[in-house]
Amino acid sequence: MKILEWIESYRSQIKHNIKKIPFSECQQWHLIGGYITRKDGAFFSVGSVLSDHSTAHPIINQHEIGILGFISRQHQGKTQILLHAKSEPGNMNLTQIGPSVQATASNFKIKHHGNRTYFLDQIIGKKGNLIYAYNQSEQGNRFYNKYNCNVLVKATDDIENVEDLRFMWADISDIIPLLNKSYLFNTDFKSVISHMLPRFLAMTRNDGNALAVSIYNSFHFGNKDSNELIIEINKKRFDKRQNSKFSTLDQLTGYQTEDHSLTMLDNYDFGFDYYDILLEDREVLHWQQPLIIKKSIEKLILCTAIIDGQLHVVLRERYEAGYLNTFQLGPTHQFDDHNQPKIESSAQVLAQFKQSEEGGRFYKNLSLYSIVILNDLENYKDSEGFYILDLREICSLLEIEGMLTNEMRTMLSALIPLLDIDITTVEFELPDKKSSSLEINKLSKPETV
Repeated sequence: MKILEWIESYRSQIKHNIKKIPFSECQQWHLIGGYITRKDGAFFSVGSVLSDHSTAHPIINQHEIGILGFISRQHQGKTQILLHAKSEPGNMNLTQIGPSVQATASNFKIKHHGNRTYFLDQIIGKKGNLIYAYNQSEQGNRFYNKYNCNVLVKATDDIENVEDLRFMWADISDIIPLLNKSYLFNTDFKSVISHMLPRFLAMTRNDGNALAVSIYNSFHFGNKDSNELIIEINKKRFDKRQNSKFSTLDQLTGYQTEDHSLTMLDNYDFGFDYYDILLEDREVLHWQQPLIIKKSIEKLILCTAIIDGQLHVVLRERYEAGYLNTFQLGPTHQFDDHNQPKIESSAQVLAQFKQSEEGGRFYKNLSLYSIVILNDLENYKDSEGFYILDLREICSLLEIEGMLTNEMRTMLSALIPLLDIDITTVEFELPDKKSSSLEINKLSKPETV
């Protein structure tokens, strides 16, 4: 069964009921000490964030490191990834394709008293199967210093055949052409697959159309020494370091407390509602929780241009209150309708898709992603906060924890279908260290600058 047929068939069968409720009906959640939290301290809490760079606003504090893991295998000469039909209450289309394993620490420690996380044993503690693992950030305006571990492993023999309808082995060559289809792959899937970009770029060819050649040149002949760039970023982070603090809800203005909960006023775009959720394919079938709501659609644009035969990309500093390392690099523009930037009329759209961000914490927070190619990047030269980088430099930053925003990693995943490569033959090699494995006790957040 092909990927689209599988996920559409699965969606049509899932029994679900998601409805907005008063906070008083949100079982296990309470207003305690100025925070919306669970008495057992599991999962997350809701408070306010105070920062030098923004006004106080609500934010999620989820101190655990979650796991977002791909399980891969070689099958009949092709590389496959184990796909997971992941139903989340805040997703558009309810069920999107997620990583093989997508779980918070509270999930895999069974704090919900439900079923165990499937295939977690393939991700954690298997000696010699780890290909890569990177701790990477979530959205810094919605999460307070939140990181997940993005993992790729090779499967052991005992899951060669998967019979659960939630899971499907798929050829990587079938996955890549669908990456830019709206509301198909969730944000977590795109974060993990973005780390495959350097491996795919290494396979690009130096022939074909002008775009393909510029991509090849940008990676293979780009700046091989990114140390100066990294030093520059870390120095600026230190010079502009922000005091950021997770605090109580009474620090907020423009919000009010009703039903012993947090409610935003009508003129605010961002806040929380409370939901009763029935999803028959989850570890717990029925629960209640707060979810972030955002009224406007966020728009993100990544500007590129071919300069001296190489594709160059414009990244921009994003100062968000949840980043304890002050800022991370995101797409060129990230805005709501009232802040729309001017983009030259001749811009050619290379990729465009809609995304509903992290449906386990946000209720239909919609974003429109676009990658465009311009005639030149003169407007961004010497502009404060902008970086014009080649693909080799970007891939160097991708391997540093907490350097690129969640949204930027989604953009990098969108570049993969644009590459001129034969992905039917790709194989992910294990590192030289045969003892490599992911251990729970080694999961920790990156240190701040």
